[in-house]
Amino acid sequence: MPEALRGMGEFELNGLLYSVGGERNPSGSFSNKVLRYDPGTNTWQQLNNFPTIIWDPQAAVCDGRAFMIGGRHGYGQTYDHVYEYSPGTDSWSLRAPMPYHVMKAGVACYGGRVFVFGGNHKISEASNEWVRHVQVYDVATNSWQFFANAMPRQHSDATAIAYGSRIFAFAHRVFDDGLGQFVDNESVDIYDPVADSWSQQPLSWPLYNGIHTSAAGINHHAYFVDWYTPSSEYSNQVFRVNLTAGTSQDCNSNGVPDECEPDSDGDGVIDACDGCPDDPNKVAPGACGCGVADIDTDGDGVPDCIDNCTLTPNPDQEDCDGDGIGDACDDDIDGDGVPNEVDVCPNTPNCESMPDGRPRLDMNGDCNVNSLDIQLIVDAVLAGCSACSAP
Repeated sequence: MPEALRGMGEFELNGLLYSVGGERNPSGSFSNKVLRYDPGTNTWQQLNNFPTIIWDPQAAVCDGRAFMIGGRHGYGQTYDHVYEYSPGTDSWSLRAPMPYHVMKAGVACYGGRVFVFGGNHKISEASNEWVRHVQVYDVATNSWQFFANAMPRQHSDATAIAYGSRIFAFAHRVFDDGLGQFVDNESVDIYDPVADSWSQQPLSWPLYNGIHTSAAGINHHAYFVDWYTPSSEYSNQVFRVNLTAGTSQDCNSNGVPDECEPDSDGDGVIDACDGCPDDPNKVAPGACGCGVADIDTDGDGVPDCIDNCTLTPNPDQEDCDGDGIGDACDDDIDGDGVPNEVDVCPNTPNCESMPDGRPRLDMNGDCNVNSLDIQLIVDAVLAGCSACSAP
């Protein structure tokens, strides 16, 4: 860099690296310079100055737009200013102020919103108030939401990374309510924006345990640079954290976390493990197939798509006449052309039925034609003949 600085606002935009403000060496001298680094040419360029000196701000890039959030103007209190950078005009413009001014908070972009986790709220140089608030800036509407004490713990010197469907909030130290003081941190707090819930993942910290700069997410890992030891001696260590360890699923066991694989229908199950990759409501075809819900309107355990009586419960699906309409809802169960309400034999189909639906040769009225009916016919014929031959 053209000069040595610390506590700058740093971000990447369109393949170029930006450094804004910061504290010079010796301490007590602060900058409003904006410096840009081009990796392609390995050169630095000084741009138009930031509107004010700024130190320890939160820098964020969201939906291709860069923001400088909060921080302070040298020693003393923090401020609620939010500026957006326009690379086309090399200028900064004020946006909606943050609800609760902080510095050294963790920031990450997710779903078109900038999440600001915790931070140090200062009203003077002597004051320190590390908060658990979550503040969310909507880039499209230029508006903020404020959630008081929404974090599980207070973070000191924080940074955050959005990865997959979660945001990882790291901290140098966290506040222990039982001890009433900050202690070395041994885990990362993980926020799920969709479920609005928190979880934790253990960390294996090296001897150098302090975050003093932002982290970069590369190939499923977070990388931290510019660390310092517990005795505040600066270190040249680079520390890497596996963001998938203990938190990610790999349903197809290909070594790639599920959040890094395609999920066409956005149902949370990747295409490789989704039986219906284009149907957000199903992960298996079921009885009705993909794209058709397995609805069971009458609650008989048979989905409507294959139920022969969708409005009348009939789990047995009986269909006496085989016409595709279940007996439970068929107006002519036996299909003999005689409606059930006037058919004396509604369950006995017979093409030569009487007008009342009874088989024509049913002599004893049991709705069946069998040997008993034949015997009755023979008896009737013999009785008639006997009568004709009488003197």
